Amino acid sequence: MDTHAHILFAEDDPDTRELIHLLLSRTGFRVSATGSPAEVLTLAATERFDALLLDNWMPELTGVELCRQIRTFDQSTPYCLLRRGN
Repeated sequence: MDTHAHILFAEDDPDTRELIHLLLSRTGFRVSATGSPAEVLTLAATERFDALLLDNWMPELTGVELCRQIRTFDQSTPYCLLRRGN
């Protein structure tokens, strides 16, 4: 049985996604990372996560819209919306 917290990380920028995945993994978290909002919805519906880290500015769907859709079937998993500054 895996006792590490499992995080679902959504980020459309591949370099940022790879960096955060590496940092979280090295810190001891189990990480599922994707740049696709559709894949986020599939993973969130079929697997159990301890936390969701969602990019708020993805091309197809904002993190807020994505969270609203996830909340239709999962009201308890904590989430954090990530925002890049300009």
